[in-house]
Formats: sequence, C-alpha cells, structure tokens
Amino acid sequence: MTLLLAIAAAPSGAAGKVPVPERAESGWRLSAPSEILCGDIVFRRGHGFWTGWFINASIEEKRYSHTGIAVSSGRDPWIIHAEANDDSTDGFVKRTRWHDFQRDSTQAAVYRFPADESIRRKIAACAEKRLGVAFDSAFSVVDTNRLYCSEFVREAVNEAFDRDVIPIIEKNGVRLITVDACYLNGAEPVFRISEE
Repeated sequence: MTLLLAIAAAPSGAAGKVPVPERAESGWRLSAPSEILCGDIVFRRGHGFWTGWFINASIEEKRYSHTGIAVSSGRDPWIIHAEANDDSTDGFVKRTRWHDFQRDSTQAAVYRFPADESIRRKIAACAEKRLGVAFDSAFSVVDTNRLYCSEFVREAVNEAFDRDVIPIIEKNGVRLITVDACYLNGAEPVFRISEE
C-alpha cells in the first residue's frame, strides 16, 4: 500500500503557523483529501514529456511539473490548465476534472492566495476567459496569445489582483514563469501530497 503524506495549511487568517502533517487516503487522485475552493492554484508532478523541463526550470523548489486553476469547489473540482500532448507541442488551455488532472501524478498540491472570495472568484473568471488559447511551445513571456501552464496561471492571477503577484523570472538569460513562482509568492498551502 502506498503511503501518502499530506500537509494541511493553517486555517485562513492564521499566517505564520506551521502546516500540520496528516495522512491522506490512498484515493487522492480520485478525490482531493480536503475541499478545494474556486480560485485555488493546483499542482502536480507527472511523468509526461514536459515534466523534466518544468521541474528543472523552477528556481527554488523543483517539486511540481504542472499547474492550473480550480474554477469550482469541492473534492473533484474543475481545473483549467494549459497543456500540450506528450508526443507533440499541440495543446491548448482546457478544463479537466481533478481526478483526470491528477490521474498519473506522483505529487500534488493546492495553494490559495490569502484574499477574499471575490478575488478568488475573479482568478477563476480570468482563467475561464482563456479557455481554448493555444499552448505556447516557444515558452515566450512576450506573446500572451499562446500560453504554457505557469504562464497561464500568472496571467489569470495577475489580472485578478490587478498587479504583478507572480513574477517573470530570469534564468540563464531567459525570461520565463516557473512553476514554483506560482506558489512561492504569497500563496499558502491548503495541502501537499507526495508518495513515499
């Protein structure tokens, strides 16, 4: 049996508290271990073609390879994310249920920006309006007519807050939006899961 470790975040308004470890049921891929709210940022680590690229691109924490935004609440919410096929660069911003988003994951997490419900709903609305946008296989931060996963999250979150919450990072002379930048800039963990 696989043992999973989930770290639940401190309750909203309890900034600075250390997350409390707890065990999660083995069915976390089918149903999240706790309720996800509309506007939460969702992460996974998978085995796909782009996994290594996105993990290695991260600056501080090389944990996750993909990210999206929850646009409904519950334990199997809808997640909007920019994803390409593993065998090509074809892809687009699409809507997927939690259980499909996490199907082949080895790690997962949900983070929440400390903001009122209206901002979280605005994050979700900003994600919804990008449905169908083509995947950005050139990973260009200049052209927002095509988006890759962390670029998509940055665009939606920054538009909702009307300021740069998630920054553009420069690494080896290349400007990009890393997966870890989507949660290391003020978001708080709701839970983190990893296989042990």
